[in-house]
Amino acid sequence: MRPGGAALRRPGGGREVREEGHSRVPGAPGAGAAPPAAHGGPVGTEPVMKRTGDDTRTEGGGMKGGGNGETGGFALFDPDQFRGKVVMVTGAGKGTGPGGIGYNAAMAFARAGARLAIIGRTGETLLRTVAEIEDLGGEVIYEVGDVSDEAALARLFAETGKAFGRLDILINNAGISGDVRALVRIPSRNYRYAFNVHLHTMATTRLAARLMRERGIQGTILNVGTYFTSPHRQILRPYPFRTPYTGAQAWKLEHARAAAWELARDGIRVMALNLGPVEGGRIDSIVYPLGAMERGLWGREVAGEDIRRKTEEMHPSRRFLKQEDAARSILALASQELRDSANGTVVELAGGVDYKVPPAACPPLLGGPPPDCRGRRVLLIGRPDAAQASSIALACAAAGARVVLAAPDASRILSSLAGGKEPAAYGDGQRTLLGSMKAVDLRPENEAEITALFEDLTSGPEAELDAVIVMTGETLEAASVTDVTAEVEERLKERFAFEPAACMRHALASFLVLGNRRAGLKDPRFLSLRSCFELLERGRGTPGKGGALQRLPEGWRVEEEGLLQAGARRGQGSLILVGPSVTREEADGAPMIGVVRAGLQAVVSSLAAETAAARSAIRVNAIFPGSDSRAADAARTARTALHLMAPDGAGISGMIYHPDERNAGILARGPLAGRTAVVTGGGRNLGQAIALRLAREGARLVLAGRGQADLELTARAIRALGGEAHAVVADIAFPGQRERILQAARALTGPGGEGRQAMGGVDLWVNNAGIGGAFATLPDIELDGEARWHQTLAVNFTGAWLGMVRAILDMRRRGAGGEVVNISTYYADQPYVFRIPYTVPKILLKTCAEILADALRPHGISVTDIQPSLIDGPRFQWVAKNYAEQFKKHGVAEPLADPAVKEWFRRLIPDRAPRPEDVAEAVCFAARRGPAGSGQWIPVSTLPASRLDEPADPAAPRSPGGTALIIGSARTNSEIDRAGALAAWCLESGAQRVVVAADDGMTARLGPHLKQGASGSPWWNLPIAPERDGRLEIRGVDPTSAQGVADLFSSFAEVDSVFYVPGAPRTGERFVMFPADPALAGLDEASIEARYREHQRCLSLFLDRHVTAGLIVARQAARSLGAGGSFTVSQPAPRTPEALLACEALRQMVRVAAEEFRLLGKGRKALYAQKAPAPGARLMEVETAVRAAGAARPARYRRRAAIQAPAQA
Repeated sequence: MRPGGAALRRPGGGREVREEGHSRVPGAPGAGAAPPAAHGGPVGTEPVMKRTGDDTRTEGGGMKGGGNGETGGFALFDPDQFRGKVVMVTGAGKGTGPGGIGYNAAMAFARAGARLAIIGRTGETLLRTVAEIEDLGGEVIYEVGDVSDEAALARLFAETGKAFGRLDILINNAGISGDVRALVRIPSRNYRYAFNVHLHTMATTRLAARLMRERGIQGTILNVGTYFTSPHRQILRPYPFRTPYTGAQAWKLEHARAAAWELARDGIRVMALNLGPVEGGRIDSIVYPLGAMERGLWGREVAGEDIRRKTEEMHPSRRFLKQEDAARSILALASQELRDSANGTVVELAGGVDYKVPPAACPPLLGGPPPDCRGRRVLLIGRPDAAQASSIALACAAAGARVVLAAPDASRILSSLAGGKEPAAYGDGQRTLLGSMKAVDLRPENEAEITALFEDLTSGPEAELDAVIVMTGETLEAASVTDVTAEVEERLKERFAFEPAACMRHALASFLVLGNRRAGLKDPRFLSLRSCFELLERGRGTPGKGGALQRLPEGWRVEEEGLLQAGARRGQGSLILVGPSVTREEADGAPMIGVVRAGLQAVVSSLAAETAAARSAIRVNAIFPGSDSRAADAARTARTALHLMAPDGAGISGMIYHPDERNAGILARGPLAGRTAVVTGGGRNLGQAIALRLAREGARLVLAGRGQADLELTARAIRALGGEAHAVVADIAFPGQRERILQAARALTGPGGEGRQAMGGVDLWVNNAGIGGAFATLPDIELDGEARWHQTLAVNFTGAWLGMVRAILDMRRRGAGGEVVNISTYYADQPYVFRIPYTVPKILLKTCAEILADALRPHGISVTDIQPSLIDGPRFQWVAKNYAEQFKKHGVAEPLADPAVKEWFRRLIPDRAPRPEDVAEAVCFAARRGPAGSGQWIPVSTLPASRLDEPADPAAPRSPGGTALIIGSARTNSEIDRAGALAAWCLESGAQRVVVAADDGMTARLGPHLKQGASGSPWWNLPIAPERDGRLEIRGVDPTSAQGVADLFSSFAEVDSVFYVPGAPRTGERFVMFPADPALAGLDEASIEARYREHQRCLSLFLDRHVTAGLIVARQAARSLGAGGSFTVSQPAPRTPEALLACEALRQMVRVAAEEFRLLGKGRKALYAQKAPAPGARLMEVETAVRAAGAARPARYRRRAAIQAPAQA
């Protein structure tokens, strides 16, 4: 470093001429100089702008009258103001031709009498500038050094303070072109270097502010940028193949604006100048030729001269700025006259250049349901905020994507989502959302780890990568842009420039490698990420004479370029950058957020232009959460990311989304918007899929179930999608817990409290909760214990029914109408072997829905039954495993080798099982149809929708055998006579012993029928022991007592036929029509509650006497019958809803038992009859064989026609 020669001054403020050719400032009037521009020029012997009239300029260049332009003549700026000022210019070396912007600015200040401190990395060019300044008689100190080296900058500032004692103006000009290449081809070290050179402004601004404050100088700091990265919220100016240049320039420009706010209190003014293209050696020798070469590599052949010509045509004057234009602009903005006006501004003085780019009018992404991303593989990478990463990961998983989360604390984030559980301990709901989610603990600053990760994702025969979401996380603790330490500056650049660039570069290369495979490339160098990087980083050549490409021996060959272009055109994927969030308060307290956002925005828009230039389907977009009016909403960020990565988002690229801005769009208001939906069993499997689907339709969700972890995770996923969800841990089998579900729904009200949502409550009740129950044949069914008969009945019917009733009463209370959707099963009336405990409760629920539909329609309440077959997923595997075990347990070692079993599998087990999403779609379909679809059932299966009758079995018994047992609970005369007719038939058919076992009620009513001569009764002439021949006995038994029935059967050495004759439900056992009772409308809540409790008592009696009793009798019969024996249920056609329920339940027991007997070769039969036998009839003439469709029922209860949901598999 050395000081320059002392300046020689002359009176009047002029400068002595030290060398010919430097008599005037460029642009000043005189020989060989351009006339002063209207907008002002640098310093000469006259002011740059003058005004004629009454007030005229003084001879010495000052003003008389209003010196500030109040009334008299004025100058745009006074040239003499720079005399004696200390000006520092970075990048001031003189290269070839007219020199660069820094050199010409330094010379202009020198001619104006300023003292200079300059820095440049090349000693030869910097010394040229020093010599010319000294030749002008100016004072100059200099430092040969790289501006990316803060130590060199510190030495220059220290010497400036020592030599001059002050600093008045800082011109941050130094910069380099950097690699003129696509980002994917720029080595990280080159990217870092170019960025650091341009961002020397952070260090120089900090050092200048410190020096100015120490010396009490109200100085000026000016950053020289470029028009092509002018930050703008509505217009993005991409600069393809200049990513490090454009990103750093945008960062630098925004840094100037932020610094202006901080330094204003010290009187220091900071601004930036954006120039258009400036004539000089760099443009014609570097930028345009290399830009043309890079475009040619990607298949767009163009000459450097053509790029220049098209750029010139963007200017009104059809020419670039000259170096003296740039120098004038710099002096003008640094002047006292303009520094206040330009403070905190990025001033564009670009010669009117019009860069034809469309406004960034982002299409709204928050409307409509979240997209379906099933099958897509998504990588979340970076240093994300844990809450943001969790939200985006859950939203992607809920949309069906497979997620890889790579971050420093990825494992902790995933563990937090799982409630601390290891994958092996996941619940079903957790497994669905988290099972395909992988965590990779990654250090983003370690590029080797990034490379290894992407290599793993893109290698192997099933390598896939559809979207990469790069998350920067939030800004560091820096609240200032001018007082931060060098260490913090480096961390900021690492986190918000270098790490995102490395991740995006690897993402683009990965999409390219996968595109090479789609294009069928065979060259292995194009099919591996590491080898592809080696290819990409090679040079192509150098610009030759006339711009012709001079290829390098080790560079790209023509055939290799063709392969690269083919792969690029098959490349596809979505690259999304999620930047730091901001609110108004944060922006005021942490202006660095805006600085780093500006740099990221410029990089993203330029990358999008690069992929477009390569004719690739790779899309590049950015999301900046938060706004000046609200805090960042992670759900909005997640929803935006989902839309951008979805297949139908293929046309969106180069956009910057601000999802939390007021005009960003309104979250979807689907057909169920504002309505409260309760999904029982909503935390896992089918219930989880239904809940997620309803959330996409806009419904508010109350998720009820027993697994807290599954419920909470599902609720978080719904909130991540932008919905509202509340988890309630409750078992619908228990009354108090059912009430808890209803209370949660009542606590919710719609926005504004109008119309249907004026009162909180249930609008849609989805009865999904259920348990599979035990796999067992009829003889092996256990009544008590977890997953046995009583537990399965309590969950699959009792709890579901009572919850449904509560919901209907709530809908009637509000007068709002609503929908009830029951999830029963395709197998409710099918011979679904080993599944009586599962199918009987389901057919009860299904039948109740059919019965209630018409009665509830006047209240605006619809009831629909969804009937899925086996669903793809964990439950399918569980069922398949149990079936294999059960068949082997019962002697069928190879089920699929047995023709009968194989045929059973073909009819009832789908080859292509529907997915949970198909059932969820059917639920939405039913909810949208409302009363128009009430009472209908919707099968969701690839199996036939129609139920085929089972053929009659010719081997069915035609006689009751030697011993027949008739068990009854009849009450009416017709029912008692039915039992008598059966007894008479058995005796006529040769039975040696007939036992009628009746409960107390039937026994009490049987007396009159036994009297001699009882008119019309089949009982009066029967040989009842002991009076007659003793073949007929009458005993007492309680069919509801498992032990009593077992004791009855144990009294027989052998039983050949068992007949069950149940009585019809009586008044005290009727419950079905209670929720539709018109009388409820006039009752208060206390009276309705009393009626509800009575209804519960009736339900309990019905189930004990007419369902469980039938199972007890059937089970004991199956245990006791020998080979060739038969079990028959005989009951009349139903005449009440409860009788219909009883018929359906018993029919299903018989249906399944008969199939079990047939498939397992037990030699026994199960039959169902609705006709009573006549004397002399043969059994096969009066008994109906087991039918899948069931016998005829009264017209008012006849099953309605099935409908098909649009999305049925």
